[in-house]
Amino acid sequence: MIEGLDCHYAIPPSGWDCVQKAGLKFAFFNLRETENYKKNIPEARGRGIKFGFYYFAYPLLHSAEAMARQLVQAEKEHGADLVSALDLENPVKILPNRKKFLWDWIQEFVNVYGVLTDNKCLIYSAPWWLTQLRTLPLDGHPYWIAQYPVVPNTWPLPTLPFEKVDIWQYRGNALGAVPGGRIPGINHDVDLNKFRGTPEDLCLLGRG
Repeated sequence: MIEGLDCHYAIPPSGWDCVQKAGLKFAFFNLRETENYKKNIPEARGRGIKFGFYYFAYPLLHSAEAMARQLVQAEKEHGADLVSALDLENPVKILPNRKKFLWDWIQEFVNVYGVLTDNKCLIYSAPWWLTQLRTLPLDGHPYWIAQYPVVPNTWPLPTLPFEKVDIWQYRGNALGAVPGGRIPGINHDVDLNKFRGTPEDLCLLGRG
């Protein structure tokens, strides 16, 4: 079992020292909304932390093909260790007349990514979102679940259409009885994740 983080903000070198000291082995950086990943990549790489990208999807605003191509370009340009992730949590409420549109958008995104890389991108989402679209065309794609129990001891069950959970985001911002993710030395909540395997196993996830 290894742990990692995901973030959209820039972590200073002293913060990356804390990440390394805490034993985190991987990181995912937001690609679309900021360029902070450009500051984070050399810090992570210099500490032997494997990294990849995630794209927060806005299907009603952006082209699926263009966004998939942007992720692939970033992977190549920066030498990402991990396959990219498509972050599905928008729109929060899926109206019945939008389901077909979203289904098609996601299908196009994963198809374009697959053709360009011969890989299957990660799908990041939460059960509350996926239950609105149970017939998504995502067979074989690795699943990164967002689920925050008060005591994160038991590996979560998958949500349809997935058969297993590959990465578990078990902490984010503090919410009610659920504490936020913390790394000693960093003075704010951090998204924390678990992967059942080695860094080398994670690098192979979704490949081929």
